Amino acid sequence: MDWEFVAFQRNLGDITDDEARRAIEDKFFGQMCAADREVAFYVGNQAKRVNVFSVLGVYYPKR
Repeated sequence: MDWEFVAFQRNLGDITDDEARRAIEDKFFGQMCAADREVAFYVGNQAKRVNVFSVLGVYYPKR
């Protein structure tokens, strides 16, 4: 549900699944969740599924 993730996928273009996996891992684990970042996930749920949460966004300022 995170718009940034969807936009990133769209910008990858026509590449193989392995290339896409590596690019996504580099962006989200290497950049956004790096050791010098203070990562927080915005989550939300729906009224009829109160025990199920979705990530709505990621906040990752430098420490």
